Parts: sequence; C-alpha cells; structure tokens
Amino acid sequence: MKEIDDGVIKFNLSDFKPTKSIDYNVYADLEKVRLELYKRNLIGEYPKEKVGFGNLSKLIDNSEFLISGTQTGHLRNLNGSHYCIVTGFDLYNNKVSSKGPMKPSSESLTHAAIYDSNKDITCVIHIHHTIMWKNMIEDSHLSTAKDIPYGTIEMAKATQSISKKMSEGSFVMEGHQDGIVIFSKNLEDCLEETLKLYNKFS
Repeated sequence: MKEIDDGVIKFNLSDFKPTKSIDYNVYADLEKVRLELYKRNLIGEYPKEKVGFGNLSKLIDNSEFLISGTQTGHLRNLNGSHYCIVTGFDLYNNKVSSKGPMKPSSESLTHAAIYDSNKDITCVIHIHHTIMWKNMIEDSHLSTAKDIPYGTIEMAKATQSISKKMSEGSFVMEGHQDGIVIFSKNLEDCLEETLKLYNKFS
C-alpha cells in the first residue's frame, strides 16, 4: 500500500465562517474544468484508503479565491455546497480565513501562497497521478524538495519561490506522493497545460 499524505487540514482554520450554498455562476467555469480532470482520474479518491485527492481554485478578486472543498475528490460533480471562498491567509502563522458551506481544501495554503506571490496568476490546479509524478521527476521537471510535505508553511514558501518567477507553469511536489501543481493567467490555459502534461507523462 502506498503512503498517502493527503486530505488532512494542517493549517489553522479557526476563521472559517459557514455560509449558504455558493451561487452557480460563481463556480460554473471551475466545475467545467474539474470535470475534465475527474474524467482522467487526476482528481478522485484512492479506493483502498478512501482518501480524496486533487483540487482547483480561481481568483475571484484581488484578495479572495474560490476553491473546491476538502475531501470532495470522490464526487464526479460538485455543486454550490462543495466549494469555499478563501478570504485571507497568514503564511507565517499557518492560518487560512474562509467562508462557505464547507471547509476548503487541505491545499488551500499552497494555493494562497501562489496567488500572493504573483498577481498575474488567476488559477491553480493540484492533481494526483502516480505515473505522471514519477515520470516528471525522472525527467527532472521543476519540483519542490522531497522533505517538504503538503499543506505546510514550508510547502507554501517553496511554491512561492517558484511562482513568483513566472505567471504560468507547473511543478512536482516530490515530498507529496503523486502531487503535481499547475498554475496560469487564466483557467483555459491552466487546463490546457494540465492536459499537455497528462498526454506527455502518463
């Protein structure tokens, strides 16, 4: 059995504010992209461990972003009750502020760090795929260090050092089993780059 380090929220989420379901018009384009990822099992659930993986987000203004909720990977389709809005974060105190009908993805701090590092980035996709992950590492693809786990201050800092240098790109999380991150200036390009990586490395 592979070692799964995913799905557990490691940051302080004490500022989470429950709200009603999010309006369809807010998440519709994100949901369309998510379905394409789900079809290819880039977002999903490890069947034996029953642990969900993969998430995505988009910037909705200069300081907030919409992100899929924690442990929703097993669902083919999400609705307004499965998304959350991150309203702020404190990287050095490992804290995320958010509002929505459910808590945000356990990778929210990483997403927040990327948006904060480069104002041209408007979307982030985090996928899992064992073959892609291994092949990208073997191909010496841009990556974070093996000793940095997901959902931590260290991972957020590592992703910032990458994303501040470019407004679109991708990297492998060597310390996060199967984890790959793609970011871009718009949602369409972000999906396109993800599918290019999928076709090349899977």
